[in-house]
Amino acid sequence: MLKRLKWTQWIALFIFVSMGVSFFYTLFEVFTAPVKQPASGPSVTLRSDYLFLLLEIILGMVILALPSILARRFNLRFRVSFISYL
Repeated sequence: MLKRLKWTQWIALFIFVSMGVSFFYTLFEVFTAPVKQPASGPSVTLRSDYLFLLLEIILGMVILALPSILARRFNLRFRVSFISYL
């Protein structure tokens, strides 16, 4: 049975889910994006741009999860402010 979540936890869950969806979309785009700009036509997003975005998403997820990881690892109890959820 699921326990009742606070509204700040719902926001954090929404952010993690949206980052997860973004991760898989960006991972798909990494394999389908071109390596170089085409000689003619409009500019397109390159594979290197998607790789950089993928790195940002991974680092963002790690940074958001870092307080709970540290709390579990070192048996710490500290409050995470509302601003850090956003």
